[in-house]
Amino acid sequence: MRYGCARPLFLTVCGLTQFVRGVGAQQPDTVTLPPVVVTANRIPTTVSALSSAVTVISGESLRARGIATVADALRLTPGAAVIATGSFGGQTSVFLRGGESDYVKVLIDGVPQNQPGGFYDFANLGTEDVERIEIVRGPVSVLYGSDAVTGVVQVFTRSGIGRPSGRLAVGGGTYGTGWSTAEVRGSNGPFAWRSTASRRSTSGTYPVNSDDRRLLLGAGVRFVPDDRNRADLSVHYGDARYHFPTDGAGQISDSNQFTTDRGPSVSAEAAHTFSDRLSARTNLDWHREDSRFDDAADSPGDTSLFCCFHSRDVFNRLLIGARADVRLPPTVTFTAGVEREVQRETGTTLDTTRGNSGLYGQLLAGLGTAVTLTAGGRLDDNQQFGNHLTGRAGV
Repeated sequence: MRYGCARPLFLTVCGLTQFVRGVGAQQPDTVTLPPVVVTANRIPTTVSALSSAVTVISGESLRARGIATVADALRLTPGAAVIATGSFGGQTSVFLRGGESDYVKVLIDGVPQNQPGGFYDFANLGTEDVERIEIVRGPVSVLYGSDAVTGVVQVFTRSGIGRPSGRLAVGGGTYGTGWSTAEVRGSNGPFAWRSTASRRSTSGTYPVNSDDRRLLLGAGVRFVPDDRNRADLSVHYGDARYHFPTDGAGQISDSNQFTTDRGPSVSAEAAHTFSDRLSARTNLDWHREDSRFDDAADSPGDTSLFCCFHSRDVFNRLLIGARADVRLPPTVTFTAGVEREVQRETGTTLDTTRGNSGLYGQLLAGLGTAVTLTAGGRLDDNQQFGNHLTGRAGV
């Protein structure tokens, strides 16, 4: 088709129209790169090269949409079912591909968050300090141990980058809800840092004893002296209290019972690149969870049969690991690692400890080509369950 102008008077307008049409017909000169994920293979890998199903959620997009919890973010993920009990702060479990909630391993900056051999309560994990969330659906036990049966959910916290800057947000809403967040982050030479503090509270949806509040403190520092060395330290602390008036049948029956969960997560990692073909890293991860249940007297004269029960359980997970990545030309990468974890639970009537040692290896072939092969194995020596071998293969 040919475009032209009938009269000189319209020459300028017609020329502008033809220019706009020509610009609109041009292809954009930008290139959209495929997402790169770490959780699926423990090394940066493009999504197109994975044999696992992976979803990546940006923290910025969650905050822009007003999504306040990681649990609500996971509701958007295919193959994930999120079940919550009660009002805000009620126990929240995530089920991937129909598996049990304790089949999903949860990590924050690489630190395991599950109770040893158990589930993770997503009710108190907010999005204020989230950089991105990576969800791997399918077995990943070769890399992460026996509690990664149906998948892994890893939360990466925000990092310091660019000139020092700060952010302050305050808001409120229905049900007596209020929240505030303060953050500073930046970088200077080889150092990058960030610090976050946030608080969210609500009166809940029940008429009595339905308060919920959570506090988050987070900090991190990265030291990169040169192209071959890197060190990271990340600290995450949560403190949450959930009040609930209902009994097992969902009926309002108690005006003074609540649960409390608090504790830190610490991740320290050092990495060194020996050559273009060999790199190695070591990590030290620690998580402590102090979980309490308190049912105090509803009034000074309360002497009912179910009054005044208190319990406390403290969970500790300490993990030390080392890993080497060997790149064999042209498209093969071999990963080998060793881990030692000590788990301990102490409570009102319980004090038990167990250890687990793991050795794993995985081969990725065909990176950067149309067909990628994945094969790996893991040997675990558990103090309670003995030796077990796990395998994994994909294309």
